[in-house]
Amino acid sequence: MVVGRKAMTGDDRRSRAMGLAMLGVAAVVALLAVYGVRRFAARVELPPPPLTANRAPSVSVADFAGAEACRDCHAEQYGAWASSTHGRAGGPPSRDVVISRFDGRPIRFRDAVVIPSVTARGEYTFRVRQDGRADLVLPVAGVIGGGHMVGGGTQGFVTTSPDGTYRFLPFDFVRREAVWFCNTLGRANRGWVPITAELPIAACADWPPARVLGTEATFSNCQECHGSQMRLRLDPQAKGYETRFASLRINCESCHGPAKAHVQLARSGALDTAGNIGLTSLAALPKDASLRVCFQCHSLKDVLNEDYLPGMSLEAYYSLAFPLLGDQPFFADGRIRTFAYQEGHRWSDCYLNGPMTCTDCHEPHGQGYRDVWGTRLSDRFADGQCLGCHASKAEPIEAHTRHSPRSPGSRCVACHMPYLQHPELGTAIRFTRSDHTIPVPRPAFDAELGIQGACQQCHADRSAARLQRSADSLWGELKPHPELVAALLDSGSVGE
Repeated sequence: MVVGRKAMTGDDRRSRAMGLAMLGVAAVVALLAVYGVRRFAARVELPPPPLTANRAPSVSVADFAGAEACRDCHAEQYGAWASSTHGRAGGPPSRDVVISRFDGRPIRFRDAVVIPSVTARGEYTFRVRQDGRADLVLPVAGVIGGGHMVGGGTQGFVTTSPDGTYRFLPFDFVRREAVWFCNTLGRANRGWVPITAELPIAACADWPPARVLGTEATFSNCQECHGSQMRLRLDPQAKGYETRFASLRINCESCHGPAKAHVQLARSGALDTAGNIGLTSLAALPKDASLRVCFQCHSLKDVLNEDYLPGMSLEAYYSLAFPLLGDQPFFADGRIRTFAYQEGHRWSDCYLNGPMTCTDCHEPHGQGYRDVWGTRLSDRFADGQCLGCHASKAEPIEAHTRHSPRSPGSRCVACHMPYLQHPELGTAIRFTRSDHTIPVPRPAFDAELGIQGACQQCHADRSAARLQRSADSLWGELKPHPELVAALLDSGSVGE
């Protein structure tokens, strides 16, 4: 599940880019005026002029082979992927995919009744009944998510529209609580709320259905994240849109890029002698290049150009920086202020002052957990994720944690990667995600931001001031914020 973000039009993007460019020109002019051209040039080595954004390498849908083409040679990796949350991320509705109730029991709004059911032919539908209107039957064309996430697993649905788009329906389901809910952001602005007899259907942001799969400036959309090799294009001849995707799962080529050339080499027996194997190895990517593979989906991005496919330059099609200029999704230290994904990693000390990538902790095929040396770990809370680099903290562990070794407070990730509810969503529907900024617990500072930090989550009966006094007593003076974060905080940007 993701929160719908209003799509930027082409004019919006050009205006924002022009504004940034003008700011840059103004800054350079000011510097030249103060120092003079010669003095400025002597002190600063000017970079070469910017190049036009390059969308190369050119990639087309025909360059992809599909996940099944990988299975024969990479059976172990394929098997791990098929049972992972990526491999079970969605698809056509079926008993194996749908976790929600499609048993005819009604979902009651104040002014509508929605009946999820399965027809005699096995078709999943929502029947919408409103007074004074004919029944509207919405067939489920695709399932998004499988309720897999520990911090709040949800499942959504899309239906096809006569214009060729796939549109999200406002009937979402959260697994553990077994509750139907909808997103009211942009309407009632109450976040994610359970559907009840007091809620009008028009309070849901996706009613009538308008948010689409794929990137298109005309619509609110979820980009290409909820499927593999997703394309949405206007088809003038058909007087509508063409929506194409390999599947609603996240397949091998979503990360590895187009593999058709690689598969052809392998099947021809020429792979061992080929100078180019037709595929980029992800195992030895530099830190930022490795992160970009995951940030294709696990980040907030503003669209620069449409028609992105894996294997293309992410920076030529998306900006991770532009969302910071408008929506302000993060606090000054990088933690989630509104709604975001795992790109808080970029504010972590492990990234800024170390080489940490996503795959240092997450095994990419089965999505289990491992340490930096590749050793498999028992679960998401295993200390090996951190002790692989910070081995000295284990001798003994309680000397660092100041908690009993067997207690939750002695787990590395419990203190440094607590699960945080996304504030923009409210608190009615549980949707917590692990804090990838990997912060030092600061009870008073966390409370000032309105964040229920690690200490408060375990010691809810204690005030932030008391918890801060305990932290000061146990650990002494805490590690200071990075200089940039401290400067932002000093400027009054704590909650802005």
